[in-house]
Amino acid sequence: MCEICNKTPCDTRCPNAINEPVCYCAECGAELCAGENAYILDGEAYCEDCINSNAISYLEFFADMEVKELEK
Repeated sequence: MCEICNKTPCDTRCPNAINEPVCYCAECGAELCAGENAYILDGEAYCEDCINSNAISYLEFFADMEVKELEK
């Protein structure tokens, strides 16, 4: 577990993260890297933090959510 972000693997915003971004969160702009889950709503990728903090509002607007592991 990383001593800075307390996650394994490191959060994409952590200075110890080594992954190249595949895409960016449509809400907050966080880098989404290969091996992470992205929440795809209406063709846009969202990070887990944004989904967790805005789950009800997203679910009200987007009925078809897909969760998939990102690949390079």
